[in-house]
Amino acid sequence: MPENCKHPIILPKDHYVSELILRQIHIDLQHSVRNYLLAHLRETYWLINAPSVVRKLIKKCVVCRRLSAPVGEQKMANLPPDRITPEEPPFPRVGVDYFGPFKVKQHRCRIKRFGVSFTCLSSRAIHLEAAASLDTSSYINVLRRFIARRGQVEKIRSDNIRNFVGAERELKSSLHVSEWNLNKIENAMLQKNIDWQFNPPAGSHFGVVWERLIRSVRKTMNSVIREEILGDDGLNTMFCEIESTHNSRPITMNSDDPSDLEALTPNHLLIMKRKQNLLPSKMETNSVHCKSILESLGPRVPSRVTRSQKWHKQRKNLMVRDIVIVVDSNAPRISLPMGQISEIFPDRNGLVRQVKVKIGHNVLTRPVYKLCTLLELG
Repeated sequence: MPENCKHPIILPKDHYVSELILRQIHIDLQHSVRNYLLAHLRETYWLINAPSVVRKLIKKCVVCRRLSAPVGEQKMANLPPDRITPEEPPFPRVGVDYFGPFKVKQHRCRIKRFGVSFTCLSSRAIHLEAAASLDTSSYINVLRRFIARRGQVEKIRSDNIRNFVGAERELKSSLHVSEWNLNKIENAMLQKNIDWQFNPPAGSHFGVVWERLIRSVRKTMNSVIREEILGDDGLNTMFCEIESTHNSRPITMNSDDPSDLEALTPNHLLIMKRKQNLLPSKMETNSVHCKSILESLGPRVPSRVTRSQKWHKQRKNLMVRDIVIVVDSNAPRISLPMGQISEIFPDRNGLVRQVKVKIGHNVLTRPVYKLCTLLELG
């Protein structure tokens, strides 16, 4: 055994010189893992409480954190009142998104059509419309048709305008902000007394309540249409049939008790029956049937939909001036942009779920789930 290993130099754990020596060894070893750094250190030095000091050094290393820092998390919030108000009729508050495109036959040509999904935030009922294009006028016409058939809307939620698209790359490249006249849409909303709220960019999980239904709709369409090219009339008919099918799905658990009510579906609230061929009992009027549905929906739905599946622990909030990296799943970690938090948006419980990040001269709004903390300066 070498002499320096038998009699190593003893270093105090909290001294600045100890930190400099440890940092230089960490750089010389090309930011290797903790055990390698610890073994190399003890060839020459004996650092008091070395495992803890090495762990803290690696945790503060900016290069190591850029490569391995965990993505931000925060405790899942309770469902907002928009999601748990079963006493109201369907579609007062909805989530909207585009999906597609779909090719349809028109004479000898094939043109593109797009689907628009309206999802009731409380009952999970769905309404499908076909849009002729992605411009502003087409969206306003779709909204007018929806209101004419389903009644007045109080609030519309959607992805951010740059992300107000489905999953397909072609749709993402087709829909640009320049094609949307925001003033025209805002005026149309004001005339209808509608509040339109956007989710933060890159925060698709904020709209999972309608994104999940769009995934189910696409799966059904792929199973039925396959490679067939429909016309406009066929596409509209297909949307209506798929809408009816998905509004017949249960939104409460099936009971084994024969005296219990049948599983509730969105169609119970829309047409007072589960399917078109099932009528309410002759002993009940529509008003009595509707009342029994609403009374049973209240205690049964919230107990199921308010159960959190993940993010159970409260995490430390991001603060102004913290240095973060903005996560992009399509780019390598080392090339992700760094930025500084310029503004935070705590919710009613004081938990920060979205922030504004300054990157160079640009300011971006991002959810905390798309950020990794490098340095805590706040």
